[in-house]
Amino acid sequence: MKRLIILIFIALLAGCNAEKIEKLEQQVTTLDSIRTSQQKYLEDVTQTITEIHENLEAIRQKQGVLSRVSSDVEAGEVRRDAKSLADYLKENISSIDTYLDDNRQKIDELQAQMRASRTDSKNLNKLIEALRATLSEREHEVDSLKREIVRLVGTIEGLEVRVAEQSQLIDEQSEILETQSSALNTAYFILATEDDLTAQGITERKGGVIGLGRKLVLKQDFNTANFEKIDTRKTLSFAIARPKDNFEILSPHASDSYQLMEKGDEETILQVVNPKLFWEKTKYLVIWLYD
Repeated sequence: MKRLIILIFIALLAGCNAEKIEKLEQQVTTLDSIRTSQQKYLEDVTQTITEIHENLEAIRQKQGVLSRVSSDVEAGEVRRDAKSLADYLKENISSIDTYLDDNRQKIDELQAQMRASRTDSKNLNKLIEALRATLSEREHEVDSLKREIVRLVGTIEGLEVRVAEQSQLIDEQSEILETQSSALNTAYFILATEDDLTAQGITERKGGVIGLGRKLVLKQDFNTANFEKIDTRKTLSFAIARPKDNFEILSPHASDSYQLMEKGDEETILQVVNPKLFWEKTKYLVIWLYD
């Protein structure tokens, strides 16, 4: 009987221990879960804070870049063209806005993570408030910088318009000057026999007595349709397929403004040595080739 009572007592004791062990195991599991959750919470918080600081640093760097560009623009030391500079400033401001928006969202996420963890950490609260204060300060700085950039972009775009207008004016003036220069340096020449020159309304016979001794001369208003156009700056010589004594220059040109140089027995080169003097009296060179 005693033995039976002892056995029952041992069985009851074993049952109680098993229940305690099970409860302890459950507590350990719960603690592990809490520890894992807290560890993940700390990792998430740390990562978010790191990203916020990285964004703030990126904003600071871009502020520095924009401030330097602004100073360069004011000093007239920018090497970019107006349009690319304006686009560059706008892109950097847009990038800063993106960083600011991202930081606002991350700080809100950080606050939400703290509430979800049911943790009321005074240090973390202080850190979040400090981040909000830093972000707010950066926003004020960026707003001031934005106003400056908007003013600069307006100045740059206005400058671009003025440069475009001036460039157009310069092009127009250059075109006018080129046209005028071309006109001033345009001349005409013709080499032909008497029959051809007369048939084309360029020459006629005048003077003499009873039809004798009449000279071939240029008509008062001769026809210029068959003359060849030249640029006096570029054409300084004329090849004449005649020896020196087998042609005549009918148009008036200063004798010391050119030279006649024979090239073999059947060709002469008329070399202009003083273009301004050569073309001073007329812009038309007429050479009569003897038959």
